[in-house]
Amino acid sequence: MRKRTLRLIAMQQRIDGYWRIDTRVGEFSIRFHDGYWAPFFEDEHLGAYHSPLIALEELVGGSTFMPSNGVWPADLDLPDDFSDWQFVRFNSPV
Repeated sequence: MRKRTLRLIAMQQRIDGYWRIDTRVGEFSIRFHDGYWAPFFEDEHLGAYHSPLIALEELVGGSTFMPSNGVWPADLDLPDDFSDWQFVRFNSPV
C-alpha cells in the first residue's frame, strides 16, 4: 500500500506533460485541466478527477462521459497501466 501511495503522489506532481494513447477511433489522453486530472477523447473533456490514476481507472472502466463519437471507452480495451501509454512533455513533439 505504501509503495502505491508514493507512486500516486509522484504521479500527481507530474504536471509537466500528459499521457496519451492512439486507438482505432482516435486519441485518448489524461491531462491536468482546471485543477483536476481529466480524461479526454481528442479535445473532448470526459470528466474530472483528483488523480491521474483515478482518471485512468474511470476511463478504462467506462465510468466517464460518453465521447461524441458514440464509442464507449470500456469497449476499446484501453491499457489500465500508464506504462503502456506515451508520456508527452509539454513543448515536445508527439
